[in-house]
Amino acid sequence: MENNDLKKWSLSMNDILKKIPSNIARAINEENQVYLQQLVKRSVRDLQQIARLDVNEANQLLLYISKIVLAKSIIPVSEVKASGTITTGCSSIDTVLKGGISLNGITEIYGESGVGKSQICLQLCLTVQTIINSDIQQKGAVYICTEDVFPSQRLHQLAKLLPLRITNFGTQLKLEDNVFIAHVADFKQLNICLDAKLPRLLKNRAIGLIIIDSIAGAFRSENENINYSERSLEFLTVASKLNKLGQKYEAAIVCINQENLKLVLG
Repeated sequence: MENNDLKKWSLSMNDILKKIPSNIARAINEENQVYLQQLVKRSVRDLQQIARLDVNEANQLLLYISKIVLAKSIIPVSEVKASGTITTGCSSIDTVLKGGISLNGITEIYGESGVGKSQICLQLCLTVQTIINSDIQQKGAVYICTEDVFPSQRLHQLAKLLPLRITNFGTQLKLEDNVFIAHVADFKQLNICLDAKLPRLLKNRAIGLIIIDSIAGAFRSENENINYSERSLEFLTVASKLNKLGQKYEAAIVCINQENLKLVLG
């Protein structure tokens, strides 16, 4: 949005932008489409609570955000960047996914415990290394754990079994050395990782894949009084940061989610 557009609004609009929480103000300033598209779907009452505004201010803010979202909602096909894929190491799954995991956007792998979600991601950590960038660098993977310890033994077993032959000037590389691991316990630690640690690594190493196992683990809380509106915005913040990093460094983003089945007895 042009700076001149701000001048079209009354002083009250400028005052509103100063009153709202910093994360919302930053999303508006940066035109964070992922975040703003979710906000614009909220009711005026929801926006009042989230942004701490009265009903008139919330209505005006909602209209302002809508103008930003609509300005970039429709783009020509010619501007959509073609996306490559990473093979999963399983031809049947690759066929369903039309080549494998997309390098564009965020892919969610979900299911019940024990169905093989982490197994697929461990295979991806190895198969991504078949991708070579323009500087003839082998691509690596980042695996962020939020709940369990990284299954290094399983990765070691897969590295022996998968029929990969990756060489660098005739020397076969050790695939496990190109998988970078981080452990985070909650949203705050995940945010620090996405803001500082991960960007530093991406600047210095050729990374083609970022995995979070599991995304829900960073948002779980034992507190019974959960603010779901705030949690939703935190989740959108993480999604936006992951999308930006993926686009900037041409890395696929994969998030694991575990499906929990609860039986209600009558």
